[in-house]
Amino acid sequence: MSTPYTLSLVKTTQSYTAEFVGNTADPCYTKGLMESSPSIYFNGISFFFNYSQSKNVNDLKFLKVFLKGLTTGSTFAFSSGKYANIETGAVTSFDGILTLQGITGEYNQYFYASGVTWTNGLSAGYYDKKLFTKPIQYTATTGVTCSYLISRTPEPDPLNFGYMGIYGLDYGFLEYLEVEGSSLNSGRLKIKNCIKLNDNSEIIYLDSSEYIVNESFYFKKPFINLYMRGSMPLDIINYDETVNGVVRITTPAPGIYSHLLENQNRQQYALRTSTVSETSLYWYPNLKLKSFSEMIPSNNDFYSYPYNTIYHLYVRSVQVPVVAAANMLEPPTLLSNDYYNICYIDNVATTSIINSVIQSTGSIFKIDLSDSRNIDLQVSAFTDADCTVPLLENYVLFGTPGKMGAAFVYYPGQNTIYNSLYLKLSRESEIILTITLA
Repeated sequence: MSTPYTLSLVKTTQSYTAEFVGNTADPCYTKGLMESSPSIYFNGISFFFNYSQSKNVNDLKFLKVFLKGLTTGSTFAFSSGKYANIETGAVTSFDGILTLQGITGEYNQYFYASGVTWTNGLSAGYYDKKLFTKPIQYTATTGVTCSYLISRTPEPDPLNFGYMGIYGLDYGFLEYLEVEGSSLNSGRLKIKNCIKLNDNSEIIYLDSSEYIVNESFYFKKPFINLYMRGSMPLDIINYDETVNGVVRITTPAPGIYSHLLENQNRQQYALRTSTVSETSLYWYPNLKLKSFSEMIPSNNDFYSYPYNTIYHLYVRSVQVPVVAAANMLEPPTLLSNDYYNICYIDNVATTSIINSVIQSTGSIFKIDLSDSRNIDLQVSAFTDADCTVPLLENYVLFGTPGKMGAAFVYYPGQNTIYNSLYLKLSRESEIILTITLA
């Protein structure tokens, strides 16, 4: 598939301590951060590391960068790991020097090494990731250099790089960085990757073909923009950029996912859909990755309901001025404002859903109510169009509309089977949403 030339803005953040650093030693080899632990099989002098169960996307990105800069035969240090024996209570330290023998996995989540030195008393066998009380850290001496933009004091979302959901060239995606106000590194720069370091600073790696000059933006708090290739659909352009989720990219092979991308908003999802050649993409809003080995996002959130379909709902308020009648020579007088609501399902104005649930097997669907435009919305469920008979079974309402996690979840086939459901959406006015269960 051809890639549209247009660059579209998808995310913006700011930092009081942003700084361009050009052509210097890659800090991940001395200041890298791991917050999750691997399962390890140790035998003789061989170590097999498995990070496929990690739920921490920064850890996987770190492994991608760190191991990519090493070659077979390279040595690196491992340290700080603490493992508790569940039977004896003894705590074993994981420290020493390893020689890399091989890596595999999209995120280098599996790697094999031979031990040069290691902690005395480390016995052969299997070490469960759940029993590590302190994660292992990795360092290496290399000649790898890079250029990057660093934020030394990131703040909570959306004022940090992690919120931007950057993957870049390391994962085969075209993403671009622009710092508004930069005089030495102007323009849109191609991105390689993005990770967090052990001093909590965050760095966005830039393509080695970009010439980067050292430049500080301390206390200027510039706008840092993320661009992607592709033309944005009109119904997506004004979508709230801070609503993040997980994008699942499916390959032609059934049940095989080529990528799972975290912290992706609706704009990023729309552009990836138009430029990625795989079979299909799906966006799970407000979710985090479950693990990379299972290759499914944790859409079993809130009491582990596996959803057959997810709808995104928001209600938009429309203001209509009410004016007094006036003769031709007098201007109209504003008396008040009337308000009414419009319901949108997946960005289409509608008051109905036709859901092909399989009633006998209990296929579950979810209506996501977390969009911030749903603040103060009251939601109630009924079995009749006049909204006089409340729905008392087969559903649950989570959270507060307009806040993260808010949702209506329907799980049919528990007791009574319904042909239609009705959601009353109340705020400035009432909307009745009809759900036909085909």
